[in-house]
Amino acid sequence: KQTNPQDVVPFDFLDARIILISFFLLSFILFSNQEKKLLFTTISFSFVLIFAFDPIHKFYGVGYTRFFNLMPKAYIVTGIYIDYAVLFLTGIFYYFKMNIENVLAKNVSLSSDLGEKNIELSILFEELENTNLKLKDQVEAKTAELRQSNEELVNHNNDLQQFSNTLSHNLRGPVANLLGLAQLFKADKTEESRTQVAEHIFKSAITLDEVIKDLNKVIDLRNNLHQIKEKIDLKKEIEDIWFVLDQNIKQCNGKLILDIKITALYGIRSYFNSVLYNIISNAIKYSHKNRDCVVRISADIDNDRCLIIIKDNGIGIDLDKYGHKLFGMYKRFHDHVDGKGLGLFLTKQQVEAMNGKISVKSELDKGTEFIIELPSFPLSEIESQLFYSSNIANVYLDAINNITTLLWKNMPSPLEFRDVFKKNIEIFQTYNSDLWIVDLSLMINRSAIEKQWILDEAIDQYVAVGIKQVAVIRTFNGTDSAFWEDFYNTCKRKSLGIIFSENIKEAKEKLLNL
Repeated sequence: KQTNPQDVVPFDFLDARIILISFFLLSFILFSNQEKKLLFTTISFSFVLIFAFDPIHKFYGVGYTRFFNLMPKAYIVTGIYIDYAVLFLTGIFYYFKMNIENVLAKNVSLSSDLGEKNIELSILFEELENTNLKLKDQVEAKTAELRQSNEELVNHNNDLQQFSNTLSHNLRGPVANLLGLAQLFKADKTEESRTQVAEHIFKSAITLDEVIKDLNKVIDLRNNLHQIKEKIDLKKEIEDIWFVLDQNIKQCNGKLILDIKITALYGIRSYFNSVLYNIISNAIKYSHKNRDCVVRISADIDNDRCLIIIKDNGIGIDLDKYGHKLFGMYKRFHDHVDGKGLGLFLTKQQVEAMNGKISVKSELDKGTEFIIELPSFPLSEIESQLFYSSNIANVYLDAINNITTLLWKNMPSPLEFRDVFKKNIEIFQTYNSDLWIVDLSLMINRSAIEKQWILDEAIDQYVAVGIKQVAVIRTFNGTDSAFWEDFYNTCKRKSLGIIFSENIKEAKEKLLNL
């Protein structure tokens, strides 16, 4: 583009080729090794421009030879050097670029791996922390259990020591009396004297029998017998006890005030009835002679515990003097009424057997207040209570729905079959369960005698104890069809509702939907 050809010099051509080399370097700056197509395309294009520099200029009539005639040797050599330089630089730049990018890629990979490892370490640290917390909780729970077990063991040992002393003390008197009377009976020769001694012996035997019965009650509590929990209508239980004590209530002009906010609770009925009876009867027995007897009973739920308060306006107890003996065995604090001093002892034992607590507040001449705390049991624990277990069968009681369930584990022998059925009868008689689920799926190929016993005797026994509905789980096959038809007809004839099911869940649903 020089207006004057005389102004063109050889270095104009050299400068242009050097500028082309600088554009060639841009390829390595703009593109990475991963973009090989673009990289090699731009490099190849730069090579073409450099190698075709002179031919292109010559084609357009502005070649080096036009201005300087023949091409001097120096210009040619310089062009060769430039071409070699371009090739050399290409290799060098590509080598370094490849290594740099590999290093960068490794750094990125290492950074990514490091990040993943950090995340894994964080997760492991959290898991370790959670495990440590769980272990800490387990250790604390076990420590609490051990502490509680140790306290229970100490209390149990103290109770055993007290029981041993009481046993020795209370049996010594009647036994010594019987031995003395026996000696008198042996020494006396007259019929009249012997008759009198025999009467005293009889009275001493009755006293001894009462002591033994009392001790049996304590032993039963110690062994935690009768632990099946039932649905208890608290208001009804109190009103029934009040009715039983009617004659004594009339003597003290008694009045009952109820504030019951619990419709029903679950517990050991015999214990619960005994606790209420002992406290209410004591309130009547130790009423104040100068005022009418008033018994206030309230019940409510407080922090998932059943709180029952029984308060009277009787003569009260001096807790400063007798508080430490209040729940002792054969401890009495008033002599103007009959009693053995066993009631409050049994009351405390029965409340504690239900995992509860009992405390007392009292003032002389003002009255006494008993506070009973009982736990709320999970419904799952109430719905499936194991009453009887053997290698042949299990018997469960659902106290919520009043359903007894008999599950056979193995094919029973005829004797085992009848023994387990007797256990069922015991449940029905004790807990008034009027709905029954029985698993007779193992009643396959039983003898004709066993089948006839079920039809003639077993069904009669269940009707006699008040069962109203029975759900039978059975395995039906052609050989037993006649038996099942007879079974169904016999139940219907004896007014026993009968349904057939394939499993426990279905049987319970059908019974509850009736």
